[in-house]
Amino acid sequence: MPQLTGRRPGRRGGIVPFLCAFSMLAFAGVGRGDDRAALVELLRAEPSAGFEEELAGLAEACTGDLFLVFVEGGIPGPWLPNGGKFARLDPGRAEQVRRALEDLSPDVLRAFLTELAEGEGRLEYRRRGLELLGGFAGVQDLRLCIRLAAPLRVDTSPSHRKTIVLPPAHRTVFRETLEAILSRDIGAFPMIVHLFPDIDASLSSAVVDALRDTRSSLGFEALAALLARPPAPDAYTLRAIRAMAAEFPGPYPPSVRSKVRALLDDPDPEVQRISMETCADLEDWEAFPSLLDGLRDERERTRTAAVSALRILTGLHFGPTPRLWESWYREELEWSREERAVRLQDIESGDAGAALAAISDFAHHRYERSSLALDLTAALDRPEPELVALACRALGELGSPVACGRLVDLLESRDGDVRTAALGALQRITGGDLPEDVRLWREWVGAGDPR
Repeated sequence: MPQLTGRRPGRRGGIVPFLCAFSMLAFAGVGRGDDRAALVELLRAEPSAGFEEELAGLAEACTGDLFLVFVEGGIPGPWLPNGGKFARLDPGRAEQVRRALEDLSPDVLRAFLTELAEGEGRLEYRRRGLELLGGFAGVQDLRLCIRLAAPLRVDTSPSHRKTIVLPPAHRTVFRETLEAILSRDIGAFPMIVHLFPDIDASLSSAVVDALRDTRSSLGFEALAALLARPPAPDAYTLRAIRAMAAEFPGPYPPSVRSKVRALLDDPDPEVQRISMETCADLEDWEAFPSLLDGLRDERERTRTAAVSALRILTGLHFGPTPRLWESWYREELEWSREERAVRLQDIESGDAGAALAAISDFAHHRYERSSLALDLTAALDRPEPELVALACRALGELGSPVACGRLVDLLESRDGDVRTAALGALQRITGGDLPEDVRLWREWVGAGDPR
């Protein structure tokens, strides 16, 4: 039977058997009998100023016993004098027990949780072990987190093993613990990608959720790296990437775009459709030819997804006619190759008339909208308020969030027309209806900035 030891090698104290017969929670033989007796006496005593210090002094020798008290929220009856009944701890005392466990040295807690992960005890033990790991900054052990959440395989007979998968509530604890580790250790992001093929399929969606909820560029790239890696449900991962793309301004990492683009030819129609719209959300213009091909697909749902993706990508509202999209695309490519650089020079020149014409021209194009918007921010530095206001309106037309930070700064402009134009552009780009309040807009825009 698996063993739990709550002490460093060489310390006094015995082995802690991890018993699970009849679904009973029990630890036995932690330290010596007087260690446990001292722990029980301390937990039953009236609150005192030195309680936490005394508890910390016993925690290492009685880790297993303390963990059982933590799980149960009280002292098991067999430990009480004269075979008393279960003694529940008040919430404050239970919180002190939790802190005592989290204050153990990293080596002791890691060793204890490792044996817990290897044991065959109840799932509740593992769930509470995950909670400890999530709250303990000293142990950044992603492998241990995954092992504690892995399905439990129990021998029910000499010839049969039963697999018990974590219930939804426990998977939530796993996700929260994973989020805590990711928030404390940037090295956990590439590690989770490396370990992902070994993670049980029942946990894959929890991993995707944890990466999405980090709201970081590292989480964004890690999600893309999980695509097409079993046991990833690609459609679920794509939706998570779409959710993050909606929060973060571009331009997006080429590695993310290329991995999503690779799924445009996926044999699963659902994955193919979601990847189309995800490519559009990521402003992946290299996917444009494939989206055009989607307009000719024999499946109606695929054609509908292709039209939706093209509209998201371009901001235009053409119908499902390939010829219209192809004609527009050729014209945009020609303008981008032949005129864009010249127009940018006009914006940066001392000629106000040329700058005005160039700003207006930029507003009528949509190819590589985020890149166009970044170029157009050069006009925001011009001395003429009317040109700055025009550039703000043009940025609103382009609809890319990459310039939102600059637009927020212009809410403090001395010129009323500039402030009004900047506010209108921000509202149009973000869909927000906040008033002309710089602080509120900085909070709104900053919440979605992954950098």
